Amino acid sequence: MNLELDFDFDKIRDKLLNETRTLPQGKDALESLIKLRKNYEIKVPGYRNSLKILSDTTYKDRKHFLLELIQNADDATYLSSDPKLEFTIFEKYIEVSYNEEGFSVEDVIAITDTGNSTKKLDKINSNNFIGEKGIGFKSVFALASEVEIESYPWHFKLNSDTIIVPQIIEKSNLVKGDGTRIKIDFKDKESINIIAQELYRFVKGDIESFLFLQKISGFTLTDKRSEKSKFSIVIEPKVRKGKKLTIKTQPENKIRNYALYSEEITFNKELVLDRWENMECNLDYIKRNISVAALISSKDIEVTTGRVYCYLPTEITLPLPIFLQFDGHLTADRGRLHDIENNKWNKRIIECLPGFLVNAILNWRNDAVISKKLVDYLPTEIGQGQLKDVISEFKEKLKKSSCIKTNHDKKKWVNPCDSIIADAYFTKIFREYPDFMVKVENLLNVNFVNFNWCKNSKWMDIITNYYDVRGFDISVIMEVLSNIGMPTKVLNDDKKLTELYKYIYDSLKDLGWGYKKKQREKLEYAKIFPIKVNRRNNFNSLKRNEDDKVFYLSSKKEFDLDIDDNVVKYNIINPTYTRSEEHTSELQ
Repeated sequence: MNLELDFDFDKIRDKLLNETRTLPQGKDALESLIKLRKNYEIKVPGYRNSLKILSDTTYKDRKHFLLELIQNADDATYLSSDPKLEFTIFEKYIEVSYNEEGFSVEDVIAITDTGNSTKKLDKINSNNFIGEKGIGFKSVFALASEVEIESYPWHFKLNSDTIIVPQIIEKSNLVKGDGTRIKIDFKDKESINIIAQELYRFVKGDIESFLFLQKISGFTLTDKRSEKSKFSIVIEPKVRKGKKLTIKTQPENKIRNYALYSEEITFNKELVLDRWENMECNLDYIKRNISVAALISSKDIEVTTGRVYCYLPTEITLPLPIFLQFDGHLTADRGRLHDIENNKWNKRIIECLPGFLVNAILNWRNDAVISKKLVDYLPTEIGQGQLKDVISEFKEKLKKSSCIKTNHDKKKWVNPCDSIIADAYFTKIFREYPDFMVKVENLLNVNFVNFNWCKNSKWMDIITNYYDVRGFDISVIMEVLSNIGMPTKVLNDDKKLTELYKYIYDSLKDLGWGYKKKQREKLEYAKIFPIKVNRRNNFNSLKRNEDDKVFYLSSKKEFDLDIDDNVVKYNIINPTYTRSEEHTSELQ
């Protein structure tokens, strides 16, 4: 049969498709569909060759079709409250089975087509995956020679030569309610080995591939070759609406716990039609979920980088340990976002991402586990990926957000610019005298970073170098000593007072001469010396005029302060005005 260029292909195609939809499901409907695929579509000039090219080059990674099969299973309709998916490896083929309700006529039409998807027709207002061009399943033929599909009452096969033309298989072993079974025969044994290796990677390492599945709660891999081994993954909870997710593997007994956060974003009708040009849309807008997951506990892995998922993992990496999920418009190989500069759908997502990520961080502050390690999820570098501008804006927004933990119950979190890091000496003082810490915070108009956070040097490096949190330097110390002084119990305890003086001396000794002189002059005003005039205890208060010099009794004492096992000798003096003698208790 030769088709002329003026042949009304679309009219005949629509007629046969409508006829297929009205016939009894199973053999009768398949015969009508075969008539369309075999006698018309496959004979369109160049169509067969296009299908071969499509199946062989849709994805740069030929194993990617496994993820497509997982996604299709997750997107199915289930009557069971415990949806399960199983892959079984044999010597020459693999089988995929899942306990879904079963294929509909629209499913069969879609899986034998390249331009339609049932997902476009009935899930436009959901948060599930929507097929772009119906091409995902065709990628199986990059390695497969034949695919058999059995889902009551349907039983047919597709081969790598015609791809879209189903061949009816008369006998069926499944009955209604048995779900779907897909058998994939490969072109050579090496393909089986490649697929087996990839499936083992899913269950032993990259279990994050199952992170954003909406329905599947159990995954099983059985290898019936020489090893005869079995692996399983359980995803909890079964209903994915909470803020936590756990993935468990057997027999390795790996357990990974994740914190989740989600928001909905709205796409107007213009954006919907811009993405799916041939779709009829009677809605003014649709909603899509954006989700992010953070690994909060695992015994087998430490995550340092993240990845973007568009239901399936993409090639887009993130320079921080989070996993980001959104319904992006991807390139044909599903590796990257399509034209992020001009694609209106993707631009809508990207403009929402920085604010969404900030909200996720702020939400995780309320989680007892993840809040203790929140700094791990703050970005430092922006990376080189497609979302580097997103990460950069996310980072800048965080600098203006309450993401730094304090030591208070009421005001637990503050902005980076409103926080300061206490050093080891003052952390010890503040822990012992919390009321004094509050006075210092009020004076400086800041809050001290949580003392437990301060124990982690990596975190302190992050918040000081990347989020501009101040340190408790000598100028701040002098401001505190001049305006507040120290707790009375410190000033009345010789041992504690000596520790304070040694702390000041150590803080000054490595400074440059000019800056050191300036800070030493401020000691005149420090309320930390054992003198009292008009209820003040700083040297400057003893002066009657600016030219006065102050001389006073100096006492040399020795104390064992347990500082490096040495006995510390000290003089309580002001070196600007006093010279020290070897004898004691003598007026100078």
